Amino acid sequence: MNSPYRHNLIFLVLTLLMCTVTSCYKDIDLDEYRNAAGRDLLTLNSLLTPDSVIMVSAKETFFYSDIHNAPAFVKDLDIRLSINGESKGSLTYDHKKNLYLSNIKPQEGDIIEISTQYKGKEVSAKDIMPRQIAIDDVEMKISEPHYTSWGMEVRTFTYRIKFKDTPNSTDHYFLNCVAPQFTLVDGERVPNVTWGQYNFSHNLVFQKLEQQLGDVPTDWIEGNFYSGLPFSDDGIDGQEHTLVIEEDVDCWQLYQGRKFEREIRLYQISEPYFEYLLSCLRYDASSDGDPSGMINLGLADPMRVYTNIGNGVGILGTYTLSRRILHNTIP
Repeated sequence: MNSPYRHNLIFLVLTLLMCTVTSCYKDIDLDEYRNAAGRDLLTLNSLLTPDSVIMVSAKETFFYSDIHNAPAFVKDLDIRLSINGESKGSLTYDHKKNLYLSNIKPQEGDIIEISTQYKGKEVSAKDIMPRQIAIDDVEMKISEPHYTSWGMEVRTFTYRIKFKDTPNSTDHYFLNCVAPQFTLVDGERVPNVTWGQYNFSHNLVFQKLEQQLGDVPTDWIEGNFYSGLPFSDDGIDGQEHTLVIEEDVDCWQLYQGRKFEREIRLYQISEPYFEYLLSCLRYDASSDGDPSGMINLGLADPMRVYTNIGNGVGILGTYTLSRRILHNTIP
């Protein structure tokens, strides 16, 4: 436990003991913290990619002490879409998916804007679709069995992932190593080798990520069970770069001749989405948690995190994706 948390815990225990001894109490009325500004916020979330049509989720905010059994979708909005300054009309609400949809697929370089009226306010957001960055090459090596510091016998999969950053621009990425649930062996679907513990610490870009996160504990960069992290081109601008990722996998599933599969995904993400992911990491790390909001490049609840929704909360983010699938056999 970090010392600030320890001191807070000691203070809390002493306070409770003092109240018990002196029979003190105080009624706290949470309703006094409710206000129209928070109650009237709209949550908009959308992740856009050239591989899919435009989809937007709209929900009501709620007070943290209220019973909240299901999302409160807002279904009667007129969400207008603009691409490169040209109006594309309004999105259509799909009652089965609880999403606002357009059949348009945004392209690389497109400036995408959405806007709507909610409780007398203009709620809007804008982002630019990044260009796709190719994975030039992926190499993988499998070590001999060895024991970790905590006594587990593993083999280390080392991935070397090469790509070239775009010069003279500020670029943002998300790297993900995926272990599919099943793989094909002689035409038959069989259980895949499950993912292990990842180590991102050998890379300059992830060392820079630690600096960008600030004064929060980041031990999970050196060894975590989550398979993806964001990074920027700080320190590698315009260069051909090789990312080195290690994955420690339990030896019990790595018998000789076993076939397995890994998928390497390199996303180029927009700056707002990068800032959103950083804020999720800061929040989880400062809460002594793991970067759970990062696992699948997904959306976390917009609480204490970055938002680019004007007069609202949530995120409008964009990304492009390159992938490589590796078919391997245990030597």
